[in-house]
Amino acid sequence: MATRLNLDNPYSLFAKTKLPSKSVWQTFEKQDSLTKKIASELDCSELVAQLLLNRTVSSIQEAKHFLNHEWSQWPPLPNQEKSINIIKELIASKAAICVYGDYDVDGVTSTAMMVDILRNAGCKVDYISPHRFNDGYGLNMNRMIEIAQKKYTALITLDCGISNKKEIAKLKELHPDIIILILDHHKCPNELPNANAIVNPQLADQNHPARYLCSAALVDYIFRTTPIEGIDPNQYLDLTAIGLVGDVMPLTKLNRWYVKKGLEAIQTKPRETILELCISARVNHQKITTQDIGFGIGPRLNAPGRLGDPRPVVELLLSSDAAEIKRQIQAIEQLNNKRRSIGEKIQIDIDNQIKENNAISEEKGIIISGELWHMGIIGINASKLVNRFNKPAVVIGFENEIARGSARSVPGVNIYQILSKCADMLDHFGGHSQAAGFSLNPKNIIEFKKEFIKNCNEIKEEETVAKIKIDAELPLNQVSLTTIKEIETLEPYGEGNPRPLFYTHANVIEARKVGQTKAHIKFRLEQNNHITDGIGFNLSEKMETIKTQQVWLAFHISINEFKGSITPQLEIIDIKGYGT
Repeated sequence: MATRLNLDNPYSLFAKTKLPSKSVWQTFEKQDSLTKKIASELDCSELVAQLLLNRTVSSIQEAKHFLNHEWSQWPPLPNQEKSINIIKELIASKAAICVYGDYDVDGVTSTAMMVDILRNAGCKVDYISPHRFNDGYGLNMNRMIEIAQKKYTALITLDCGISNKKEIAKLKELHPDIIILILDHHKCPNELPNANAIVNPQLADQNHPARYLCSAALVDYIFRTTPIEGIDPNQYLDLTAIGLVGDVMPLTKLNRWYVKKGLEAIQTKPRETILELCISARVNHQKITTQDIGFGIGPRLNAPGRLGDPRPVVELLLSSDAAEIKRQIQAIEQLNNKRRSIGEKIQIDIDNQIKENNAISEEKGIIISGELWHMGIIGINASKLVNRFNKPAVVIGFENEIARGSARSVPGVNIYQILSKCADMLDHFGGHSQAAGFSLNPKNIIEFKKEFIKNCNEIKEEETVAKIKIDAELPLNQVSLTTIKEIETLEPYGEGNPRPLFYTHANVIEARKVGQTKAHIKFRLEQNNHITDGIGFNLSEKMETIKTQQVWLAFHISINEFKGSITPQLEIIDIKGYGT
């Protein structure tokens, strides 16, 4: 439960101004009696106990799992036994199988895992990694005709298929004897496809430990919990972790176990492909973190699919020849650079439009369009707009008779519902509360923009105020290497388990702009005769706030290594003048 903080009281904070210009700081309710009990039971600090409660850990047993990275509950998912029996029969007959995946990180990792498992078991396996634009998401009729003509014994879908009732019915009509197995984790429609077996965590009980697996983790889960002789899921834990982080799945409960084990696999015995990817992304594999996957490895595995064709990534993940791996990674690195360059050019166009028309950013929602903007990349630009303005954003790319848009939102504002109100102007749309995609006729863009803004203007003002959720107060005298070591037991961080964030007030002894573009601030801070250093990345515009000398700080804590010296420091994410 989050509590607003009152800036007049040094032990509670409330702010009125929005990131970057206005934000509300919130803190979790202190639960002293529970934290003492948890700390005693687990032999941890009360601070760590409070952090566990903030992450919705609800029992001592769950807390032990969280801190010790253990997991002991492995109940089967609905239809899992049936699906594994089908796979056993396919392996026994050395069947011809088509594996059909998706173009994102989870899609390519799960495809590579299943193809490798089945090929090693003796099956004849082809795979389809659909082209983002030629095929679109999920199954399509042309691919169903192709699969039927090739007379495969079975089709296994990964990270797609659950919403393809019509396409699967067509395939069954063309090839009645084909066996169809769907492994997907996306929301299930009211009417499911006519497959021989469907394994989807969304069909399980709400409290099932595998409820929030991605497709790569789902592949591991079925082979781990219903083993087949000769198949060792442990050799794919690295890909499972990459799939979970890349798909932004919650890193709690079972997912936390998977990611911890996957990171350990990369750190201690990386496969050649992942090692070379780490080198290409300038990531130290021995110290790899979820952040390295999210911002280094993941974007490279996503890049070919964003530009259209994800097959080079699956080929890379299936490769074992060292020279070929290096060649493939060089090609993917070039695609990633191309993806980045295209995105930067689109962003320049977006920024110029906003500069020329301030009204775009003054509405409660932002919608912007451009001819020839790459339709596989605009989602990244939409996310940047949300981060910058803290309001729903839509970016549309169009060419000739085709227009596609990507929509992103802020917590508390359901972008899918906003698009639903504009559905009569759209050809297709889909997604969820925070992200959606759609297509429309370019002739309808102007009217769609008006309708979108009209619906966004119904959003309450407080729903678009940036909220910084803070774990606890942490005085400067508790910012120590010991505290940092204790907090590290909460790693790996990610969705559902954010990096701990603290607040305090302090006197500014020194503040100076640093970095090549002077975008950051280096601090020296004092509180009750205790002095600590801090760094505020991209906070140079806050220098005016610092003139008050006494400030409120929202910060992470980390280790600063400089010239052989190791000291604790604050990583400051927001600053407010004391008493404002």
